Amino acid sequence: MPEFDIQPENITVQTGEDAIFTVEVSGTGPINLQWYGPEGIIDGATGTELTIEKVNFLSVGDFYCVAENVCGTVSGQVVSLEVVSGGVSQGISLTQGWSGISSYLWMDDPTVEDVFAPYLDELIIMMDNENVFWPGAGVNTIGSWDNHQGYKIKVAEPFDLVLSGSLESETTLQLPLGWTIIPVLSGCTVDIEEVFAPLSENIVIVKEVAGWNVYWPEFGINTLQILEPGKAYFVLMNLEGELVFPECVLKMKETKPEGRDLTGLRDLLGLTAPWKIAPPSTISHIIAIPFEVIQNSGIGDKEIIGAFSADGMCQGLTIIEKDKNAVLTIFGNDPLTETKDGFDENDPIILKSYNPQTKAELILETGFDANYTGNIFTSHGLSVIRSIKTGFISEVGAGANSISIFPNPAKDEVNITGFDGEATITILGNRGSTIIENLNIIPGEAIDVSTLRQGVYFVEVSTNGERVIERLVKME
Repeated sequence: MPEFDIQPENITVQTGEDAIFTVEVSGTGPINLQWYGPEGIIDGATGTELTIEKVNFLSVGDFYCVAENVCGTVSGQVVSLEVVSGGVSQGISLTQGWSGISSYLWMDDPTVEDVFAPYLDELIIMMDNENVFWPGAGVNTIGSWDNHQGYKIKVAEPFDLVLSGSLESETTLQLPLGWTIIPVLSGCTVDIEEVFAPLSENIVIVKEVAGWNVYWPEFGINTLQILEPGKAYFVLMNLEGELVFPECVLKMKETKPEGRDLTGLRDLLGLTAPWKIAPPSTISHIIAIPFEVIQNSGIGDKEIIGAFSADGMCQGLTIIEKDKNAVLTIFGNDPLTETKDGFDENDPIILKSYNPQTKAELILETGFDANYTGNIFTSHGLSVIRSIKTGFISEVGAGANSISIFPNPAKDEVNITGFDGEATITILGNRGSTIIENLNIIPGEAIDVSTLRQGVYFVEVSTNGERVIERLVKME
């Protein structure tokens, strides 16, 4: 029978390290070896050395080796693998709503149910592009946290998540063609231009998960500036590539560059309800506006361009800066909310500008680059505006609230009431183009809209020195 000349020994290692068991066997050959672990036979483990790579708390248990030849079978001694914490902690502050999350640790216990056990009342859902952890629905296809994967997460209330383990030693990511969600494999903030410099021919765009900031090198746009530890980011590649995170050298104090958080802009500018900004979702569409297009449009420095859905809600906006390309991030409907709070797929995008000083609001007629998505909202859509013409003007909050259009939606004709004397009507398409111009009517007079295509239109009513804008939905 085979004989074990050297038996394996008990091992204690830190999270993230490799555990190696070794035997030496003698006897009449050939001798076949097979290793066994806590779950039974270990596939492919048929050599004198058994390596358990990058252990965590789930790796602990008993192991042994079985040797067999023509004379019989013998088992080696049973030994134990113990794992201790790597002693490194990572804190991640999660805010209410959607965000991106990742870790630079090889975790002591990567089981997501254990990771979030203290926060199951606050956690709504965590997901990547294929799998989901949804405690309220009893669904968990993620199983264990993969620190080479970025995740989307939504929480009902803010909380601080504390993770423990060892620093991840493999800090290189293989980025596939197309969209992916990347983690940040560094405990330091990472300059986005520097880390993606070797991928200048491969990278299309990087954007926040449920955020406003973007790195779009083709247009010299970089409102993102850094990748932050604990966050995750959407990346679009036109070629496969390898992203290498630099070694983290912690400084006494790191200063985070100022990005764009526009959620408080409505209060800052005193905008009325139609310009209220919906909370960001993980579904977004990015629009680039070259500065020469802005200059030719007459839109000035510090003015605002907003994107509106057909229901009149502002789903994203950008503040214009002199001599800079602008980027507009707009958000899709959150499928986990009861009410519609963003664009649906293939919704038309309606653009307006707003002057904070004069309170003037303009409908914009825009020409989009045909090589990109256009003015139709799509998840992960990329659009480029090549021309802007300003349409009619209204003052936000001005006008007689008594003016109304009915029926709305309409098929064949509409009536406008709520004014005295005579009114002048102009109807524009959702991109600002004039459809019907300077039509004079009296109260209750029907307007023929039967020839209009199905869609969203703007009706400007000018009467007694005032201009009022109402939305009209045309049905077939």
